[in-house]
Amino acid sequence: MVYSIKDLLKKASSVFSLINLSADKAWPAGVLNQLEVEYHLKPEDMLRLGYLKYRMKGMRKGFYSLYIYDRLAARDRQRLVRDVKDINNSSDLLLFRGSVSGDGVIQLSWVNGSGNN
Repeated sequence: MVYSIKDLLKKASSVFSLINLSADKAWPAGVLNQLEVEYHLKPEDMLRLGYLKYRMKGMRKGFYSLYIYDRLAARDRQRLVRDVKDINNSSDLLLFRGSVSGDGVIQLSWVNGSGNN
């Protein structure tokens, strides 16, 4: 099931102020859909999420690593997440880790609260 922006905003009134706080302006194509379909996240749950994406040295162009974390928990615990170092220091915030290939193939894996798969 795909939700419209209007539906997401209706459900997000309590976290509306956090929508634009993600590391980038727009989520990579297909990631939110995969979180909904494969991991059964609801729109209101997805609004809690933030992400960081990094292209690793030596990796082919267009391939990057993706780290998805809980923005609301970070805010509540007064932790600022700006880069992978911050995620490594606050691994309890990390929810999913994965990659996006140059041709758009998304691989995500759920990470338990300790930062391990």
